This record gives sequence, structure tokens and C-alpha cells, in this order.
Amino acid sequence: MQTYLAKYKTDIFNEPLSNIDKQLLNTIIMEKSNFLKTLSSQADLAKITKTRSTIDNITIYLIPFKNSANRMLLLKGLDNNGSFVLTSEYLLDREVQNEKKGRIMITSSTKEKLLVSYNDGGKAYQNLTPQKTTTSVNGKVSYKAIDDCEGNHGGVNFCQRESGESFSACYKAEVDEFCDAVVSCAALLYWQVQALIIASCNCSATLCPEN
Repeated sequence: MQTYLAKYKTDIFNEPLSNIDKQLLNTIIMEKSNFLKTLSSQADLAKITKTRSTIDNITIYLIPFKNSANRMLLLKGLDNNGSFVLTSEYLLDREVQNEKKGRIMITSSTKEKLLVSYNDGGKAYQNLTPQKTTTSVNGKVSYKAIDDCEGNHGGVNFCQRESGESFSACYKAEVDEFCDAVVSCAALLYWQVQALIIASCNCSATLCPEN
């Protein structure tokens, strides 16, 4: 798992915030977060954790809920001179039956919705996002595959969503790379792992430079 997570180049991973950082962040997110406009009374703002990537200036905050260990709010954005600029947010609802079996509902503030089920190394995806008309060529949806310098899905920096790719397609590709063994698949039920994969599929991948 550590080898896979290294691709995101994090220098801070799931660290609690200082009291000063909490106060500064809370002021910003209470104004900007669409989810917190209706869920602020349920969110446990005293237990926010931070993950940061050294590339692309990406910062991820995870906010738990007071009365549910199976709900989490993911905020992704940019650190800008000590201030946080919110760029996207996801509400995660998890149902865990045991350490190898469970499912996660991923809902974005833009109404994208994906249900992912895990069972002893197996995976199933159900895209529940309302369908929109998609531009196609000869009746087939197409996009340019980017791939990183090792030939894996996505690009060379933090962001992994390829040109023309949907969030759900990017998420599936990233999970398939991560989940190459039962142990890795079990780790997908952890919030911190989900946060990195989801956040990386919310921005455009960078092409591997040509030699």
C-alpha cells in the first residue's frame, strides 16, 4: 500500500490540525462548503485531519461526523499563502460488514454519485449520477489516454483524471491499480485512502514528458 500511495507524494498524511489552524479553516469552510450549509450541526469540526501533496499544491481535509463513524466529509483545495481555497467536496457514506467486505457511497457537491462495493478482493461499481448527453465519435465515447511515465493510469503529478474521462471511470482505474491484492482492497475501506483516490480524480492529469 505504501508503494502505491507514494505516487501522490504526500508530505503530510492524516495529521490533526492545531487549534489555530482549526479556527482559520472553520471560518473559510463554513462560508464556502455546500454540504456544511446543511450538515454543520452534525460535523465534528474539532477532529479535522489534513493530508497534503508536495505537487500540484493539493490539500485534503477530512471532517468526521459526531454521531456516525461511517460518514465523512472530504474537502479538497489549494493552500494559498496560509489560506485555503476550496475547489471540491465529497460526502462519503460507508457500510462495513467486516475488514474485507463493505461499500462506500461517494456523493459530490455537483451531484456525481458512485456506489462502490468491496468483497474479499472483489469490486463492483454502480454509477448513480444522473446521465447527461456525452459527445461521441462514431457512436462511441472516446478520450485520449494519458498514462504516467510507467504506463499506469493517469498522469505524472497528483491529478489522475484523463482528458474526457468521467469521475467514476477515473476512480475505477485508480482503485484497480491500488487493489492488486486482498490486503490492498481491505485498505480501501479506510477514509484516508479513499480521500487520496477521490481527490486525484477531481482534477486533470498531466502528460508524461516526451524524451
